[in-house]
Amino acid sequence: MRITDPAWPAVQEAARMMLREDVASIMAPEPFHDALQELVLKMGDSMAARQHFPLVSNVESDVIILTPRDHSGPVPKMYCGLENMAQYPETLWIPQTASELMETLIQTMHDLLEAGYPGCLGCGGPGAEEEWDETASRRRMKVES
Repeated sequence: MRITDPAWPAVQEAARMMLREDVASIMAPEPFHDALQELVLKMGDSMAARQHFPLVSNVESDVIILTPRDHSGPVPKMYCGLENMAQYPETLWIPQTASELMETLIQTMHDLLEAGYPGCLGCGGPGAEEEWDETASRRRMKVES
């Protein structure tokens, strides 16, 4: 994915979210589990003070779903998939399949960890210090919400 892609800021935010938020699980198709488990181990090495790390769990469809630890209902924190997420305007939505996006997402998370994220200033890339605007992101990607 190129940085000129309208989804690029959402991918960056999804990677930052997976690293900084208290996420209960990363749901993804089984072929991606080894890479995600490796990433969780790297998170443990890089974030020694962190007490909880996400579990990697299986989902049968070609999606990635981040579920929050504070289950305040069925609202995912992030959803990568083709299903329309208009009913969840606060969910970070990337309208691509897991197969299309996983390699870029994992590489972005590795790059952020190597830069010292989230325990560093300015290493999270453009927009890292600002509050995420999901409405603007969906407008940029021209998806219905």
